[in-house]
Amino acid sequence: MSHRPAGSTGQWAHSGGIHSGGVQSGGIPFGGMLAVAAVLASAAMVAGCTSPPDPLQRLQRQLNIYPEYSVVLSDMETSGTFFKSYHHRYTIVRGHKADGAGNVNANSTDESVSNRDGAPESNVNENGVNENGSEGAGAETPNSAGDSPGDGLVFDTETTDWIDVSRQFFDKYEPMLGMVVLSRGEQGKVDTANYPPGYQYVGNQRYGSWRTDSNGGSFWEFYGKYALFSHLLGSSRRPLYRSDYDLYRNSRSAQRPYFGPANNYGTRGSYTKTSNPTFYQRQQVRQRSKSQKFSQKVKSRASSSRSRSGARGK
Repeated sequence: MSHRPAGSTGQWAHSGGIHSGGVQSGGIPFGGMLAVAAVLASAAMVAGCTSPPDPLQRLQRQLNIYPEYSVVLSDMETSGTFFKSYHHRYTIVRGHKADGAGNVNANSTDESVSNRDGAPESNVNENGVNENGSEGAGAETPNSAGDSPGDGLVFDTETTDWIDVSRQFFDKYEPMLGMVVLSRGEQGKVDTANYPPGYQYVGNQRYGSWRTDSNGGSFWEFYGKYALFSHLLGSSRRPLYRSDYDLYRNSRSAQRPYFGPANNYGTRGSYTKTSNPTFYQRQQVRQRSKSQKFSQKVKSRASSSRSRSGARGK
């Protein structure tokens, strides 16, 4: 039975079933306690047989209408006392088709990612991206048909509500907070590689260019209309150097997750900790609560031990 986080406030919304913490042991006959134990065991068996489906498979089907997209794991949470429930939220970067004037094609935006728990939050940015752009430092230049940086696609972002996931799925993606977990590129190929959002557009001359700093270092700079990618990468804090991009390409070739040049992305990354502080604040609150409960148990046991020792000494 699932207790789902309500929005991003950290409060739980009960979705039906057994309330954890609603049973008191005082005054319950032994037979009643056995009955409660049987109910809890049955609920555990049912919960184990009804694991939530893979949300990325569902999102892949729903996002098939978009020529390009990236799904970023933007938040994760657990809830419940007796039986744990596991939840994800995703931020989706979508590429819409646009007309020659750069306006979003209405046919590509009428449909939204649906069939999720709760309504999505949408933040549209007028960032056009050419659907014919290619990844890599050797990206082709605009062609004679009149293509120029920004023609073809317009990018926006959408954040889902909380989605229930299985324990196994949650554990698999636990290191990937703030990382791309599903994407579709210019060739229509769906990819499950994990890397910081926006890296797939680095090196593509339709989205930006390589610049040289005062020390002769080569770094990537997105065009102003693609500020969305700079924001997702946090490149305003540190330039994305060519050596970083080379490490990314090597990781992709080796089919390994890429967590940035100093592992500063992902759940344990320094950038993720600054870009998603609420996740870590919840972890701190939960850890303090556990520590307080443990301390209270130790004090209670010590007090009971002293009381029994005093009684024996009389």
